[in-house]
Amino acid sequence: DDDDGEGAAAAGGAGLARPSEPDASFGGFEGHTDSVFCVALSPDGTKAVSGGGDDLGFIWDVQTGSTIAKLDGHTDSVVDCAFNFDGSLVATAAYDNSVKIWNAATGALERSLEGPSSEVEYICWHGRGNVIMAGSEDATCWIWDAS
Repeated sequence: DDDDGEGAAAAGGAGLARPSEPDASFGGFEGHTDSVFCVALSPDGTKAVSGGGDDLGFIWDVQTGSTIAKLDGHTDSVVDCAFNFDGSLVATAAYDNSVKIWNAATGALERSLEGPSSEVEYICWHGRGNVIMAGSEDATCWIWDAS
């Protein structure tokens, strides 16, 4: 029993705990309509990308929080996302067995990479070039030149 008023009711009710420290975030991004599964920052920190259970990706302006582009093209959850080495391209991986490459400035679809026979779980760009790798639920790894 909590008689000092510092329990769940004092913390906002419904059993929700709130942090004892003030929120130190400086922004947020809203647009997904289902769970967000992945986020990444561009190398220069000016853009962010996210992907979620709504089958969408978004490219965001970090300073303003505004949407730069809605990445619409996957047919299942977007579970990984990443910027390439210079921030000019964004890759998204989804449970629709594909990796898509997008122009980071405009959101235009550049390429759709296919190969895995099952859900793509993970992607990783090469540190100095437009080469991307993907790992799939079908126990395979794939590598593409995304130039």
